[in-house]
Amino acid sequence: AHGDKGKYNKYNSYGEMHTTSSTTASNKNTIHFFKNGQSLGQIMVSRNSRSGGEAFTNVKPGSYYPAISLYMGGCARVNFGPHFIYNIQPSQLPTHLLPKKDIQPICDLSEKPKTPQEMVDYAMQKKETLFPMKQQTLWFGKENSSASSSTGTVDGTSNNNNNKNSPQYENSKILLHVFKEIVRQDAKIRHDAYLKHLDCHYEEIRKARELRGLGVNDIPLSSTRMKKMEEEKNEIEKKNLESTSGDG
Repeated sequence: AHGDKGKYNKYNSYGEMHTTSSTTASNKNTIHFFKNGQSLGQIMVSRNSRSGGEAFTNVKPGSYYPAISLYMGGCARVNFGPHFIYNIQPSQLPTHLLPKKDIQPICDLSEKPKTPQEMVDYAMQKKETLFPMKQQTLWFGKENSSASSSTGTVDGTSNNNNNKNSPQYENSKILLHVFKEIVRQDAKIRHDAYLKHLDCHYEEIRKARELRGLGVNDIPLSSTRMKKMEEEKNEIEKKNLESTSGDG
């Protein structure tokens, strides 16, 4: 999170804050705070082992959510990850919190949206819970064998949907196709929005680090930056080709 102290000192930034929670070796839950990658608590080192730095100890198990209180024109910008301007330095972590890869950003609590094809496959697997028996027979051209006989459906009517020459079978194929396309298009909107958000996130963190002279090797290239690099590469190759042709 980035915060300003209010309208009277709005340029006095608190810096980038991190919060982590952990369970110590004695099974006591703790909460740690960091500013610009540095622990705000006191880290004690003894015999190559680090401890301390906790802001709160003996925290009761449960679900905790970050919250910010603002007043007098204060403002805050929150970054839930997956990348940050200042990474938490291993030297600022107690030994029991290492390796650092065990510390996950809050954004990981939210499930990533499925790709369109993954969502279609998921919907087809869950169709039994999404649709009642009659709708399954109509939409998918088959019935639940455990709940119906070979000559009729659960309500006693004749089931012609399994006959590939029947109009009902053709209608079921059309309805199934429409159903899949609806699921696919809805998933595409969500997945595209997620990818666009990641692109913006990568660019924002990259620019902020470059402004501070920090490394950017751990930040993936956004699709916009990759496209620009590809265009620059093609332009250089084009100029080299023209130069070679001119020399000949």
